[in-house]
Amino acid sequence: RHANQESRAMVWSRGDYASSHFAFGCDQGEVYIYDLSDLTQPLYEIMLFQDSPTLKDKRVIDMSWLADERIAIATLDDVFIWHYEKGELIRTDLKRIRATISDGQMLFVGDDIGYLRIFDTQSMKELNRLHPHNRRITSISHVRADLLVTTSFDGTVCTIVRDVKGTWKVAKQILGVKPLMGLNIKDINGLSDFEFSTLKVMGAIERPQANSGV
Repeated sequence: RHANQESRAMVWSRGDYASSHFAFGCDQGEVYIYDLSDLTQPLYEIMLFQDSPTLKDKRVIDMSWLADERIAIATLDDVFIWHYEKGELIRTDLKRIRATISDGQMLFVGDDIGYLRIFDTQSMKELNRLHPHNRRITSISHVRADLLVTTSFDGTVCTIVRDVKGTWKVAKQILGVKPLMGLNIKDINGLSDFEFSTLKVMGAIERPQANSGV
């Protein structure tokens, strides 16, 4: 356990890395990678923002394992590619990122305004750019080699497919289910802005309580 650290993202290793490692990222831009056979000390400690001490929001929000002993680390300010054996850290200058996932060969990145960008993980060349949503992409699921599913704060779920030429396209947009439809959250205290926005996306409303009178 790391004292005074709040973990924001966790990812388990897979594939060539023998599924024996995991990593987690924290509020201040730290990432720790552990071997599951020895949890007493991390194998690697990555400090993303040593050269940006005045940056206000350093949260690690998502991570994805890539091929060749690398990991993609998403923050609100950038996406980093870390080669944990060589100790190399590369900034990609991708901004406003909210969700990432990788199959090892491709990195799928969702941003604050609904764009999904797809990169080759070796060259970081952008292969595709789609606009499946009108608001923040909140999650990306790589269901199979030719199918992605994305969700968004716009209340929709999209399926994205890859054709025989390798091009990704939006196949279908589905209206999302809103399980909190009609729930009045006007007088709920202690919620963060993010939690408040999430409840509203799920159908909650802000409505003053009716005056019962006497």
